[in-house]
Amino acid sequence: MVRLLILEIADDRQTRIRYFVEFYVGLQHIKKSMKKGLLFLFVFILTGTQLWAQLPPETAPTPAKPVKVVKKPKRQDQIMLDLHGSQILREQGQQVLNKWYSYGVTFQLMWDQPIKKSPVALAIGVGVSNDNYFIDRKVNRDANNNTYLTAFGDPFKRYKFSTTHLEIPVELRFRIQPERRNTFKINLGFKVGYLLGAKTKYVGAGYNYGVYTDKVKIKEYNIPGINSLKYGVYVRLAYSRYGITAGYQLSEVFRNGKGPVGWNPITLGFTVAPF
Repeated sequence: MVRLLILEIADDRQTRIRYFVEFYVGLQHIKKSMKKGLLFLFVFILTGTQLWAQLPPETAPTPAKPVKVVKKPKRQDQIMLDLHGSQILREQGQQVLNKWYSYGVTFQLMWDQPIKKSPVALAIGVGVSNDNYFIDRKVNRDANNNTYLTAFGDPFKRYKFSTTHLEIPVELRFRIQPERRNTFKINLGFKVGYLLGAKTKYVGAGYNYGVYTDKVKIKEYNIPGINSLKYGVYVRLAYSRYGITAGYQLSEVFRNGKGPVGWNPITLGFTVAPF
């Protein structure tokens, strides 16, 4: 019986040892599996982070640009009033002086036509101009109805030679912002004029109804030898309703062989366009 008890105790000890060995082996297997799992998880996280870093950042959708609406250009500068100084370019050797205060006035009615929605416009119109040249020589006519200049025999205060023309101007107009009134403008123009009249006015000493006095006023009309047609070019720089206009008359004042040679007027003045 004692032998049987010893055998049972021995079998029980071996069983426990076998169970312990199996438990230890299983535990080691679990540890290895956990190490592999943790290593796999670490590699997965590291690789995923690198891939995520390489992806392009998400950007917000770009809003659509608003469509720019081009407004219709305004019709403008249809009534023009020009006040300018008038001088005569002439050939050297002519003993005549054009006073600095010689002046002129031009009034124009223009039809302004913008070219679609561009900054360019065309204009054509009709106008009247009057130029007054204060000179120090008297306009005379000879037996052949030609005009020539002579010195005054009596003291005089002023002597004015005036012309009036009916004009047809044509302009090419450029505007920075054609839909606005207050914008910068450049106008290039050409005009043709027809002579309506010419006269002179003398103020100074002379005879008045047989009495010599220093307050005589004499006007003479129908000056001979003047060109019936004139033509010239001009340029206008303006902002809003106000501008500066400079012009040059390509044609001479007098016809060839009928008066002083090389008289080509130039003008420089201030322009107002209320409408």
